[in-house]
Amino acid sequence: MLALVLASGGGAAQAQAQAQAQETPARRVEAVIGTAPVGGTFYLAGGAVCTAFNRAQGAGGLPCLVAPSAGSADNLARLRRGEIDFAVVQSDWQYLATHDGLPDDGRPWTQLRAVFALQAQPVTVLVHPEADIAALDDLKGRRVNLGPPDSAMRVAAEGLIEALGWRRRDFEGLGELAAPDVPEALCARRIDAAIVPLSHPSRLVADAVMRCGARIVAVTGAKVRRLIADWPFYAPATIPGGLYPGIDQPVPSYGVRATLVTTATVPDATVYRLVKAVFDDLDRFKAQHAVLGGLDVEDMIGPVNTAPFHDGALRYYRERGWQK
Repeated sequence: MLALVLASGGGAAQAQAQAQAQETPARRVEAVIGTAPVGGTFYLAGGAVCTAFNRAQGAGGLPCLVAPSAGSADNLARLRRGEIDFAVVQSDWQYLATHDGLPDDGRPWTQLRAVFALQAQPVTVLVHPEADIAALDDLKGRRVNLGPPDSAMRVAAEGLIEALGWRRRDFEGLGELAAPDVPEALCARRIDAAIVPLSHPSRLVADAVMRCGARIVAVTGAKVRRLIADWPFYAPATIPGGLYPGIDQPVPSYGVRATLVTTATVPDATVYRLVKAVFDDLDRFKAQHAVLGGLDVEDMIGPVNTAPFHDGALRYYRERGWQK
């Protein structure tokens, strides 16, 4: 079983909760949410959901626990094995599991259920201030980093390039640096730009902006709109202004979203109470972390949720008049 971390504040309290959770029988836990490595935005989002649930439950209720993991694929595999009750996964992974199946299976997962969407992960085009790149088309002929082969970063970058109709020969060079290496390489002018899908505010972007005044270029246009229309796991997204020095205006883009999923076998009552806990006090939920600050109901229950909604979630959404 995964090591579990109770959603709470403070390092010491968190460590104590983890030790207790490892000794807690499964029957004494109401819900376990698979997230991502500790400190990542999926982990923070899952923690915010558990905090809302536990607050609504009160002292007498069984707790919601956060389970660190390797991310979307790991979460879906553990969810299918019944090791966790909920999972935070990218919207493209939700679509893949529902329509094509997981890589080790290849059959559509008919029991996967959507709960709601969380923070956006906009495709962020980060450029050096002296690279003379003011618009998306200006990337042609430049040294652009796409990310390591087979990474989520690389898949997003190649998807954008393909949608724009560009080819490898259209660039001076295409890099394979991992995301943490982008700020140093960009500011040293080993690359002119990088295409990185991530949630904002981002330490990576803040690092590049502070080091060398890096800028963010809008990702818009007819071909981008067509890409969103063709693939329902994508959605328009805006990088808010004022998050980074010198980037005062919002920057339009698109991307996947983090989503919360579960299975049809999880009790309706559990899902209903979890959804109710989040949406009945949505402002408080959003205030738990900056990456959640831009959430609204329309996006959270929107079309990026490509699996059928769980019956417990639908019950709440119908009560609020948000779903038929």
